[in-house]
Amino acid sequence: NMQLVVALACRGMGLTPAEALQAATAGSAAATGMSGRVGTLAPGAWCDLVVWNGEDHRELGYHFGVNLVDRVVVDGRLVVQDGQMLY
Repeated sequence: NMQLVVALACRGMGLTPAEALQAATAGSAAATGMSGRVGTLAPGAWCDLVVWNGEDHRELGYHFGVNLVDRVVVDGRLVVQDGQMLY
């Protein structure tokens, strides 16, 4: 659960939401030798992403138990819209 990981990094480790998102995406990709393929929005990278519903990315780390997922794209296909599974 990406949202929980970001929240724990903010609350438990003192990271800012931006630092937590960076660590959970590009940082994790680098740690696993997958930089350029995952953890980034760039041409040629795998297109898996989550769009959270919030006014500001800084809110993400402070919502325990609240599902903020609005959309999910997996392999370039929309699979969650308005928080509801499409498939």
